[in-house]
Amino acid sequence: MTQAQWWRPDRYAPDWLVLSLRPVSAPVPWGPTLRLTLAVVIVLTVGLATDHLPLVVPAALAMLLSSSNDRSEAYRTRLLRIAVPALAGALGMVAGIELRHQVYALPVLIGLFFASGAAAAAGPVSSLAGLQFVVTGVLGYSMPLSGPLWAPPVLYLAGAALLLLLAVAEWPLARQRPQRAAVAAAFDSLVNQLAVTGTPAAVPARRFVTAAFNNAYDNLLGYRLRTGPRTDEERQLLELLNAGTLLGESTSALLWENKPVPDRMVAAVFEVADAIREDRTPQLPDKLPGDTPGLRSLRVALRAVSESGQDHLTGHGTPGAARPDRTRQAIARVLSPAALMFGTRLALCMGLALVAAGLLHQDRSYWLPTTVAFVLKPDFGSVFARAAQRAAGTILGVAIAGAVLAVVPSGWPIVPFVVIAMALVPISRVRGYGVMTVATTPAFLFLIDLTSHAGPLLGLRIVDTVFGCLIVLVAGYLLWPETWHARIGPRFATAVRGVAGYLDGALRPTATTDRVRLRRQAYRGLADARTAVEQALAEPPPASTRAAAWWPAVVALENVTDAVTGYAVRLDAGAPPPDATQTALLSAALNDLAASVVLHHPPADLPLPDVADGVDDALADVVDQVRTARLLVAGPRPEEEA
Repeated sequence: MTQAQWWRPDRYAPDWLVLSLRPVSAPVPWGPTLRLTLAVVIVLTVGLATDHLPLVVPAALAMLLSSSNDRSEAYRTRLLRIAVPALAGALGMVAGIELRHQVYALPVLIGLFFASGAAAAAGPVSSLAGLQFVVTGVLGYSMPLSGPLWAPPVLYLAGAALLLLLAVAEWPLARQRPQRAAVAAAFDSLVNQLAVTGTPAAVPARRFVTAAFNNAYDNLLGYRLRTGPRTDEERQLLELLNAGTLLGESTSALLWENKPVPDRMVAAVFEVADAIREDRTPQLPDKLPGDTPGLRSLRVALRAVSESGQDHLTGHGTPGAARPDRTRQAIARVLSPAALMFGTRLALCMGLALVAAGLLHQDRSYWLPTTVAFVLKPDFGSVFARAAQRAAGTILGVAIAGAVLAVVPSGWPIVPFVVIAMALVPISRVRGYGVMTVATTPAFLFLIDLTSHAGPLLGLRIVDTVFGCLIVLVAGYLLWPETWHARIGPRFATAVRGVAGYLDGALRPTATTDRVRLRRQAYRGLADARTAVEQALAEPPPASTRAAAWWPAVVALENVTDAVTGYAVRLDAGAPPPDATQTALLSAALNDLAASVVLHHPPADLPLPDVADGVDDALADVVDQVRTARLLVAGPRPEEEA
């Protein structure tokens, strides 16, 4: 055994634990890092200049909590992701301060936490707001804060407002830059897929394409503050993205042909991505190869992108083009059994945490319940994995903070270390929750040191973290049987229904834009199913074992979708369409597959189209992949709840 092999964690720990603790690689988010660093420097400088350093700690805490919501997204999205949770955080701090020393404080706090947990189901911004309300409610209730009672909430809002101001300050100059970058990144993902088509790396590259296009659409359409007309640049980017979905369809067909793509075609798509990034018209060569149906489709799609201002592309195939009653949908999600169940779990765990913290501490009992609040967020990933990461990250973070505080005096000398620790938070956030905990723990402890010269009680912070994680694992995880299961089945069934709809629309006479919309819905459903599998793999058995069993079925369903795309491109190239009976048989087989997953019984042995060898290889590919997906679901798990 070589020296480099003896320490490998996978030699001594199960795969699910290694997966849950493994950091991920990601580029440095320079924008959020620089903004948070500048905001912290401004606030701490004001505190030093006025000789009220402890008074500005709530503002710095607001920046620390809001920094995780500051991402390189559309400016309106940043506004909502930072402002709404910050308002909720200020309200939580007011509630916590008002409930101090009240005999009815505990039941009122538990009721508020239940409501915030259920309300988190309304959407991503509501989820962030609910988390911040719970955390600041605990801080207002338990943390010693300087100044009059009104000061901490006001300063908390001021700190979040400063970070928000820096986050949107470049908007008048940059305008649509984040949206444009997201659309260009979607086309870059197509370039990467085309460059590796015909190699084993092509399938993973296609999954990045789906994620990149989802991100681009979310940037353009998500969290909108208004329902009025879009700007000309927004409309142009949306048209380009819609045209890009046609390119995505062509790249999927080329993936299925499994042949290398000529360099000229890859360079042409790269030119389109570069032109979007630089806001100019792409310069495409006059002649592009078209030796196969996939290449011919790609050539047509490239021309469509270069002419994306034409009316036939405007607004077609866009998710969210029809605006449903979002308020009614949000209320339905909040009142759903799943949301009420999470609110109950959160209230139970927070109640136990507040009681345990009161027994362990005379004062400053905030660390234990805030640990519970951060860990018990199932929409942020595996609760079990977050508990393990939180415990390990806190121990390491406390060790780092303890080493610094052992040699640095309390008060203003710790300010430079606060700035350094806060600057590392956005960098660590993109590398995983455990890594972020290592950076966040010293930052929080250094800020606490500014509020009290009694020290941050390093040893008790580890005890609080362990107790908090145990409360989550027992009262928020093990006591709820549904958390033991991977919960992949419902998402897989939704993905199957999406693929069935796409197959039905792609293989029957229909408008191209309808096919593009159905294709996007199918791939988004597949991405959700794959995400569910990946999150469940980080859980301990039996959830991780069941997730591993689902993995081949998800891959097979992706292959079905790619095969349908390849066949649709051949139909565009003039291939004869399938018989209506053949399409109906395939659609029925997929819908039965979805129903079998929901009802927990093996799929019915429905007939599939009989395609003679060599007569229609494209349709034969679709039939083979549907048969494979059905066999994978039918075999090992008819009894599982999933």
